[in-house]
Amino acid sequence: MNAKFFHRGSALLIVLWAVAMMAMTVLGVVEYVHYDLEETASLKKEFRVRQLAESGVAIGLHPLEKRGDSLLVHTFGPGESFEVYLRSEGGRININTIVQSGQWKTLHDLCTVWGIRETDAVNIVKDFETWTKLVKWQELVSGQNAVTGSARPALIPGFAIAGQTGTAVRHKFESVEEMLLIPGMKLLADAKPDWRNFFTIWSDGKLDMNEAPADLISAVCGVGEVQALRFVNARLGPDGKPDTLDDVNFQDMEQIRQALGMSKDDFEKIQGQISLQDSVTRIESNGILGNYQRKIMVVVRRNSSPPVYLQWQEL
Repeated sequence: MNAKFFHRGSALLIVLWAVAMMAMTVLGVVEYVHYDLEETASLKKEFRVRQLAESGVAIGLHPLEKRGDSLLVHTFGPGESFEVYLRSEGGRININTIVQSGQWKTLHDLCTVWGIRETDAVNIVKDFETWTKLVKWQELVSGQNAVTGSARPALIPGFAIAGQTGTAVRHKFESVEEMLLIPGMKLLADAKPDWRNFFTIWSDGKLDMNEAPADLISAVCGVGEVQALRFVNARLGPDGKPDTLDDVNFQDMEQIRQALGMSKDDFEKIQGQISLQDSVTRIESNGILGNYQRKIMVVVRRNSSPPVYLQWQEL
């Protein structure tokens, strides 16, 4: 009798074990299916939010679109939208223009505007002046290669051609990030952590006075920070906000001079470094789908046919 009950108990345990294993398998399959569905839904949302961002870029590429236009912000449905921001690339300082034209005073004054000590500002300028010379740049890059083990061509494409006998040939930066190779850049980067937002290699080379921030205006035009801020406030209009209907768009250099409060003689000295509009536009398009977001940043000459893309980044 005991043996009979023993066998029955063993059989029951085996059945229970089998049921438990089946339950675990079913739960595993359910969990896998659930995860797979979530992953599929996530991929669909990521694809859709990228579509929204690309749609914003397409709108921003139209040469007649201007900052503040209603088409730059559009809602497609609940939680689906894009927001597009148009910025003149001339609102940033072109570091290659500084280097190639020897506008070292502008770089020095920008350092001091950003709170860098006079002695440090002088050293930063000296580093740029020294290390952007062709021979020194190759020496610097060779040293970096020895440390990192990376390999770069002996001659980096994009060097400026000396126009006159005896003129120093200087390296032309191929990216803003490349500025970090200059020894003195650490001082500048520590003083201004978001320094990348103020430099470019893509603009026409002159500072766009309808777009530039006060600190860059102060450095390029040689006016005080208060004076430069007053100019920017006048440009923003009564509401003090960019991309609104009351913004002031300066149409000629005389308006610029008067708004800066500069004499004709002083203004004539800096007029060649500023402009009213740049041919290069920076388009920032944000696609939004609920909690999902995708940003696409494009630097482009959009008045060309077809548009000339200089940079495309998906963030």
